[in-house]
Amino acid sequence: MHSPDPPAVKGVDVARPTKDVSNENRNLHEFAKALRALRSKAGDPTLVEMSSKAGVSVAALSQATNGRNVPSWRVTEAYVALFGGSLEQWRAKWEEMRRQLREQVIHDVDDAGYSLPLNPAQRRVASWPAVWERWTRTGLITPPRRAETEADLRISMRSLKAFRSISLREISVISLYSHSSFGSALQGSRSVTPRLLIAYLKGCNVHTFGEQQAWLELLAHAVPEQREKAESELRKQHRSFR
Repeated sequence: MHSPDPPAVKGVDVARPTKDVSNENRNLHEFAKALRALRSKAGDPTLVEMSSKAGVSVAALSQATNGRNVPSWRVTEAYVALFGGSLEQWRAKWEEMRRQLREQVIHDVDDAGYSLPLNPAQRRVASWPAVWERWTRTGLITPPRRAETEADLRISMRSLKAFRSISLREISVISLYSHSSFGSALQGSRSVTPRLLIAYLKGCNVHTFGEQQAWLELLAHAVPEQREKAESELRKQHRSFR
């Protein structure tokens, strides 16, 4: 005879068993599984307890491990901070998961496997996964050398933002430019200047002289009217790194 579930007791937080993680998406599945393991290792505190300590809603914490929703970094960070994980390692893992999901939709063939007639801008976007693989493998965030126009430069900047899985507001927090200024530059309604580019790179955690030099050289090549200012900024950056 099947025993009925015990009645809920008002005022008592009864931890409910976590549902099986969905297998609909392998990348999300693995990430959600890792988060669940982190929580399990800490003794499986209830979502209510976690929410109270982290300041994140119970619903957001629950959805982070269902394998169907992509958790924000804020929610992921809450899990990691609560259970003593490495924020640096988890940030890298979270970014990689986001990149893997994007790679599934960035392609240049149709369902039958035939090449689609992509325009140059679409081909640049379709090449993002290969660029991201190089960035991950080498640890050097240098742009593709084939950008010929300011539009190509903006596409490369958007690729960097996607690689870091970061918002324009997050970039603006540690720079002298507002998120709307960066947005206007990426959309083409504002010119990409050397100073704006350097601020954008720093906001995307691109700090070394070699990396910044490569981006400034690309700017000088893609936007000839900015060449003199780009070269001046290069000299300035060189002095600051000495």
